[in-house]
Amino acid sequence: MQRSKPTCCHMLKLEEITKDAQIEGLIPDQVVKVVNVEEIGSNARLVAYRNAQGKLDEQTVFRADEHRLSVATAGRAWAFDADGAAFKLALEAYRISLAHLFDPMMAVHTSNVEPLPHQISAVYEAMLPRQPLRYVLADDPGAGKTVMAGLLIREMTMRADARRVLIVSPGSLSEQWQDELREKFGLEFELFSREKQEQCHSRNYFGEQDRLIARLDQLSRNEEYQQLLLQTEWDLIVVDEAHKMSANYFGNKVNETGRFKLGKLLGSITRHFLLMTDYVRNEMNRADRLDGKRKGTVGFALTQLQRRLASSPQAIYTSLMRRHKKLQARLEELQLKARADVLRENLGEYVVKRQIDVPDTAACSSGALCCWTRTTMEPNPKCCSCWTTACAKARVSRHWMCHAVCNLWRWHLTVLQPQHLLHDIWIWYRCLLSKPKQLVMS
Repeated sequence: MQRSKPTCCHMLKLEEITKDAQIEGLIPDQVVKVVNVEEIGSNARLVAYRNAQGKLDEQTVFRADEHRLSVATAGRAWAFDADGAAFKLALEAYRISLAHLFDPMMAVHTSNVEPLPHQISAVYEAMLPRQPLRYVLADDPGAGKTVMAGLLIREMTMRADARRVLIVSPGSLSEQWQDELREKFGLEFELFSREKQEQCHSRNYFGEQDRLIARLDQLSRNEEYQQLLLQTEWDLIVVDEAHKMSANYFGNKVNETGRFKLGKLLGSITRHFLLMTDYVRNEMNRADRLDGKRKGTVGFALTQLQRRLASSPQAIYTSLMRRHKKLQARLEELQLKARADVLRENLGEYVVKRQIDVPDTAACSSGALCCWTRTTMEPNPKCCSCWTTACAKARVSRHWMCHAVCNLWRWHLTVLQPQHLLHDIWIWYRCLLSKPKQLVMS
């Protein structure tokens, strides 16, 4: 259905201009109604008319103006003679342009992805409400930052908020960006290259393309491309791995790198600016390289910054849990190292204090100790000449000595470890030779 316009007849001659006639051609694209006609010779007429707004005016019409004059006949107010396919296409386009009013997550339902809760929260709760958008999206690797950026681009495009979009990424990720945007979101992006720039008619490929992917180092190292960028304006610019555009400083002096200057340039030519970085993984341990009070202060500030830049509460929780596990493992390692140092010092003192001179088993005529340790697992001092000498010096009988050694063996089995028995028997044996009276009395 369409509104009909007045239909126009053949060329109008001066003699055919009459009062109350509707004429087209006196005013471009308007039909006027003639109020009065005054003849000025045979080749001219003074025509007074009322325009579409109801305003009165007059104009002198000459014979040479006849070719642009015609009589208009009013048609119907509405008609159904328009192209049905074109009308349906226009109606569908208008419906899609208003879809976000009824479906606030239209990009989710028209994309080939199943976003996670933290991704939906980041796009629809944190980024879309910001006008203009100046946002740093920092999250762990694998959290789906590309999906978040694709949802944002798709949603802003459907809301007619972003027609010209530029994505700046490292060279190794450019084709990956192009493939994922095409397969998951149905967005076609062109890759910027030197050949395309040389072949474009306008000599500025950035101005010709509305959706473009450019390489970070290719732009930062070429001042000519940067000058071409300054001649363009963008609705949205997305920078992947934006931490590579950071500046460095020496003392109080800040040294701006080429990538840092490119970031400032991109921020000046766009309305919406999204920086994507994996700051959480690479920069959170920077505090470990500091000393003193500054270490704790900077570490706390970085932790707070991580929480502020995280995309959602779920991402915050996941990041903090990973951080907790890493710090817990590090703490256990430090505690184990500290215990090892203490044990090393104590073990050294123990070895020095308990060092004994164990006699050679060859001095024993029958090898009683070897027999005891390997076969019978019972003390048998009767067959060892060393014990005979010890008993003589201690003035005790061999029967008493055997009884004492057996008691020592039972005590080790019930209280201490059996492998320490041989060591303690020889200590007792040495004490028996050196101080027999005190040992026998004890």
